[in-house]
Amino acid sequence: MTGQEQKKNQAGNHGSLMGVGMALLLAAMPVVAEEAQPDNAAAKSSEAAADEGVALGTVTVTVRRREESGQSVPTSLTSVTGADLADRKISQVQDLQQVLPSANAAFMHARVSSVAVRGIGSNPANEGLEASVGIYVDNVYYARPGMLAIDLIDLEQVDLIRGPQGTLFGKNTTGGVLNLTTKKPTFTPEKSLEFSAGNRGYYQTLATISGPISDTVAGRLSFAKTHDDGWIKNVSNGKRLNSIDRDGVRGQLLIKPDETFDLRLIADYNREDDSQGTLVPYGFGPVRTGSTWQQLVAGWGGQPLITDPKKYKVNIDSRQRVEVNQGGLSAEANWHLPSGFDFTSITAWRTWQFDPHNDADFTTVNRIENTGFHVDHNQVSQELRLASPKGEHFDYVVGTYLYYQKIKSDYFVDPGSTPLGVSKIRTYGESTTNSYSLFGQSNWHLTPRLDLTTGLRGTYEIKKGSTYQTLPTTAAWDSGNLEVTNFSPSILASLNYQFTPNIMGYGLVAQSEKSGGINISGVGAGRTAGANSLKIDPERARNVELGVKSTWFEKRLFANVNLFQTRIYDYQTTGYILDTNGLATATLTNAGDAKSYGLEFDIKTAPVRGLSFNLNGAYNHARYTSFDNAPCSAEAAAAGKSVCDLTGKPLVGAPDWTVNTGGRYDWLVGDSVNQYLVVNYSWRSEAEGSIDTSRYARIPSYGLLNFSTGWQFTTGKHEWDISLWAKNALDKHYFLTALPSLGGGYIASTGAPRTVGITARLDF
Repeated sequence: MTGQEQKKNQAGNHGSLMGVGMALLLAAMPVVAEEAQPDNAAAKSSEAAADEGVALGTVTVTVRRREESGQSVPTSLTSVTGADLADRKISQVQDLQQVLPSANAAFMHARVSSVAVRGIGSNPANEGLEASVGIYVDNVYYARPGMLAIDLIDLEQVDLIRGPQGTLFGKNTTGGVLNLTTKKPTFTPEKSLEFSAGNRGYYQTLATISGPISDTVAGRLSFAKTHDDGWIKNVSNGKRLNSIDRDGVRGQLLIKPDETFDLRLIADYNREDDSQGTLVPYGFGPVRTGSTWQQLVAGWGGQPLITDPKKYKVNIDSRQRVEVNQGGLSAEANWHLPSGFDFTSITAWRTWQFDPHNDADFTTVNRIENTGFHVDHNQVSQELRLASPKGEHFDYVVGTYLYYQKIKSDYFVDPGSTPLGVSKIRTYGESTTNSYSLFGQSNWHLTPRLDLTTGLRGTYEIKKGSTYQTLPTTAAWDSGNLEVTNFSPSILASLNYQFTPNIMGYGLVAQSEKSGGINISGVGAGRTAGANSLKIDPERARNVELGVKSTWFEKRLFANVNLFQTRIYDYQTTGYILDTNGLATATLTNAGDAKSYGLEFDIKTAPVRGLSFNLNGAYNHARYTSFDNAPCSAEAAAAGKSVCDLTGKPLVGAPDWTVNTGGRYDWLVGDSVNQYLVVNYSWRSEAEGSIDTSRYARIPSYGLLNFSTGWQFTTGKHEWDISLWAKNALDKHYFLTALPSLGGGYIASTGAPRTVGITARLDF
């Protein structure tokens, strides 16, 4: 097929997709006359269905800083309750992609992790790089994606808002927002204890107590402890790696003297000390000069590499370890004023420390004893927000957001007893960020059915940083003081029309921009290209969406679908260069432009009593539209190229197709025992594993099946829930992301194999 024919074919596919999407969007139009009914009749029908126990519950969201039904918000979002996540045994950030459309989690360990939406945001770690997808927990911004590499427990709800967000959330983001809400303290006593056990020595303990301390104060305390022996075998000593050993605690106070004021205080601490981040040799590409990875190992006198990644085995001599300590404090105060206005203040502080131990040569030869990044992160934020009463013709939210961050990143390489030319390396980096923003969003009720939403945010940021190398002394270098300042605007405009009480159509345009940065994760290309090469420009996103949200059959069916197109300019990402020792060194860069377009759908139904079902997914065509100074793949480097053009290539970690489906069925066993069955299946097409788009790093398509069955019953005042479950029940060996390594090779992060177990929960 010629290039012209390929372009025509791609254009035809694009046109077909848009045509199908438009057909879905317009399918509701002929129904307007038939389905239209008075608002009070619709409400009565919904109430009747709810009374019969077969209607879907209303999902309340606060993504527009007001409590409202998710079906009434004119933007593409998916909400999953904490109960649904618990049913599916999902308690890790890398598993959220199994229930959220257009989401991807590139997870290795707490530092090297990222969350992407619509292909925007799947980047390896760099302390100078802000996330394209903002992460918020209880309205507090988490600056590092790895801050969410904890046990996700005691959750009320998880919301994924897709597309650029900036007008209402604290930090501008170009890909979307992952918004987590934990359960609040209650004035009704609650106590629960849950224990799970499974193969590979897996166990998890969860405990929660909540209740009144006085008439005006309630408290909540939650604890989690998780252990897994690991699923990667080190054949050199027979030990297991990629283990999980973490615990966390979260304490809360809710002070509510009356209906006009409430104050929520939260303190949390999480610790991890395990071998997460153990990678397996994955791809073995050609080399330009010298020896292949296997030949290098043989020449050093080491034992052979394990060349089949699906065996989940490594052959290394040094220990793998990672230690993470993090925690924070937050205070959210809400004043409900007599005038009907709500005033909110959110004050927060967070800290995060990361300390690794890595055998980076992946061999039994003690060439590198230890390498990695020590990271110390601290942040403080303050948000003030005023929400007007919901008016007949106009209402709004305005506010200000202040943010301070200080981060240190120290890179080290410690040679082993057989260094083979590897020197001791010490590189230090530090940066600070001061961010100031004003924002506002208004809703204009033009007619009883037509709303216009407009939003604007202006953010001014000052970033200062430096990096320097002390060892080896022959390579000592100091960047001096660097500074990046920029003003980032975010704009939103959307129209939504209520065709019937149960069918809403919307269209929106949005532009958001996240700030530039300074690469402090090593000296990168600074020594050869100059200190200014460590700076990166802001990343800008422009997004257009068209969607329909609909409710059918007396709230037994929610069906939402939307088309989107996002253009990214000066896409921020991480490339790699190999130093003289063959080690991959990260360099921060603006990868030209990118484009993502496609279709997303989200369907939920409760057709009969006891049965619920969900289906969501996306087609997402995410490609670089300009990236002519890209890093080269192993095969391109072997052909003599040092700089490559990836224009037209897929973005890393962005499968074209994702589909998630699942359901739950409850039935009575006798008169007093409720039995249930929960099934969830998630499938994703192949994706690029490394930014250089090497075929040796490509992640094949895979599907994961999870299921559980359990029994709920009451003994006296105690409520029991005992279940048997299987995660990755078909034992699919799959991979999350990949990185370049020695001799044209690639290493990859593995997903967990089949885990089966039993859970017992007691509420008392």
